Amino acid sequence: MYKQSLDCFRRYAELIDRPRIELVELPFNGGSFPAIYVHAENTTSKRNPAVVRFPGFDTQKELQFLRGITDITRRGMSVLIVDGPGQGEALRLRGLGLHHEYEIAGSAAIDYLETRTDVDKDRIGIVALSLGGYFAPRCAAYDKRYKACVAWGAIWDYYATWERRIKALKEASLPVPADHLLWVTGTNTFADALAKLEGFRLDGVAQKVECPFLLTHGTEDAQVPMADAQKLFDAIGSKDKTFRIFDAEEGGAQHCQRDYLTLVSTTIADWLSEKL
Repeated sequence: MYKQSLDCFRRYAELIDRPRIELVELPFNGGSFPAIYVHAENTTSKRNPAVVRFPGFDTQKELQFLRGITDITRRGMSVLIVDGPGQGEALRLRGLGLHHEYEIAGSAAIDYLETRTDVDKDRIGIVALSLGGYFAPRCAAYDKRYKACVAWGAIWDYYATWERRIKALKEASLPVPADHLLWVTGTNTFADALAKLEGFRLDGVAQKVECPFLLTHGTEDAQVPMADAQKLFDAIGSKDKTFRIFDAEEGGAQHCQRDYLTLVSTTIADWLSEKL
């Protein structure tokens, strides 16, 4: 079924008239990451800014195409949507499990973009949602080629987050699929999975982020508390940082603004346009 969904997207990419879509590969020492390159629109420049986009804990690049990508491309920026370790095609078809050193994928993305003649290598940003609240700051902290960073939903200490969830699992259901954790980490027990999450902490990493930074978070996020979001924002080392909070009255209060995607997509795209 998953392979059928990939075939459907490939066919869509061939048929769509705009934006223009390429299916590409990002080489790295262990192989390559599959990605989707979506071309910038409404621009006459030969080299345009580009934005690297990563999914979260349990999504994939094709689904991310529906999450505000065209809001970015219509503003003259290209987007590279990547299945990194533990995500989509990289996990399902290539056996690349979740790993805390996510800058491996983040740097592979920039390495690829630097080979393209239509990209301004000095204007590359990164956006990642949900668990991407860990991925994006981590990549920006360890690869200074990123000139803007968006954490679409906060992550502070993913080990502690799952420690709480596993404890709650004994008492009630969770807002996320617990068995998925075992799959993406390649483990059979929650104890082993937790051991794999030891490195998923941003304290000591967030402080190294120097580029402009945007954090979006909802007041009614059932997966990550506002306290974690505040810790992340306070720790970010950049002098140019913005904390955009969405509440129920405005809309976008739920996890990664799933209740008002058009608002958060526009917010992020406008911010990226300004910074890049």
